[in-house]
Amino acid sequence: MLFISSRIHQRDSRIGLFAEEKKLEPFSVVVAEPGAEFHLRNAEYPRIHCYFQKPDSCNFLKYGIRNDTLFVFAQSGIVKPRLPHEIYGRNIKSIVAKENSYLSLQQFAADTLIVKLNNAILDAYFDNTKNHTSSLSILAISSKINLTGINADNLNIQLNETTLNAWNNSIVDISGSLTGHSSLSIDAMKKFSFEVDSTSTYHLNKYDTARK
Repeated sequence: MLFISSRIHQRDSRIGLFAEEKKLEPFSVVVAEPGAEFHLRNAEYPRIHCYFQKPDSCNFLKYGIRNDTLFVFAQSGIVKPRLPHEIYGRNIKSIVAKENSYLSLQQFAADTLIVKLNNAILDAYFDNTKNHTSSLSILAISSKINLTGINADNLNIQLNETTLNAWNNSIVDISGSLTGHSSLSIDAMKKFSFEVDSTSTYHLNKYDTARK
């Protein structure tokens, strides 16, 4: 485990909202262990924010870093915080979300990214004004995914018993497979090539050539 001294700063005096911050060692892989819930953002230096309102105090998520990988664990035995923890990282290349975990990417940007989900929920909000994504790969089992705002060359999906909704994106090429009652709804792509079994469904909107 990594324990580093923290500092507290006020976020909104009107409601007494405070944030406590801890610096983290660099990492490029994020693993949400079973039951973990947090937001993930880009930043120049890695850190974790815990939000609280007085008279409450901050209860940081348990986490550890080894081999360039950040492991985030579920909070247990305490009241769930009113606001989710936020984790900031730089050059994140891979994300793994395990059973019953929830992960939200906020104004996210990455050149290449691999996401693996198992019975998890992912809300991914990309910021296409900051960066162009060359390749995004999603491998998911029994999961739910919302994908918004990505500007990507290639999206590869391997979905099994998974629902993926993707809107307000700009994607050149989509490939992969849908199996086990999976469903896909996606807009703004130029090319697609994927296999769909008889139990799965998909809905595609034609690419708008006027979009950049």
